[in-house]
Amino acid sequence: MRHHRHQLAAFTLLEVTIAMLLVAILSAFAYYAFSTFNRLLSDQQIKKRDQYSVDLFRHRIKVDSYRADSIFLDQAVLRLKDSVGYIDYTFLDSLILREQYALRTDSFLISYDIPQYDFVSSGNFESNLIQSYTIPLQIDDKTVPLHIYKQYSSLQLTGVIPIE
Repeated sequence: MRHHRHQLAAFTLLEVTIAMLLVAILSAFAYYAFSTFNRLLSDQQIKKRDQYSVDLFRHRIKVDSYRADSIFLDQAVLRLKDSVGYIDYTFLDSLILREQYALRTDSFLISYDIPQYDFVSSGNFESNLIQSYTIPLQIDDKTVPLHIYKQYSSLQLTGVIPIE
C-alpha cells in the first residue's frame, strides 16, 4: 500500500517576505503622498484665510472712510466719525482692531508697516483732520499700499458744519 502525501498549496517564506516588503514600500509612498498633499492643502488654507482677512480689512476701511463725516487721529487710533458714532481702528503689532460704536467688531491679523497720514492744511489753518492716509500692507512678502483719500466740503473746513 502506497502512502500518498498531499501537499498543501501555500506560499513559501520568501514569497511572503517579498509581498510584505512590497506592501511596506507602497505604504511608505502613500504616506509621503498623503502628508505632502495635506501640507499643501494646509498652506493653501492659510493663504486663503490671510487673503480673506486683507480683503475684508480693505473693504471695511474703504466703506467706513467713504461714509465718515470726518477722519482724525486720536492717540494713535484712526477715528472715523459718521452720523451714528465713531469707528476706531487701532494698529497693534500685526493686528488691527476695529471698534464700531464702542463694540469690537473685527480683528484683522495683517502684517503692515507704519501708516502714513496727511492732515488737512490750508495757509495758516492747521487741523487734526486726516485728508489721506496710506497703510502699507504686507501680502506674500510684498508691500501693497492701501491709500484712502477723504474729501471735505468747504462748509466742513470753514466750520459752518461741525466736524467733530
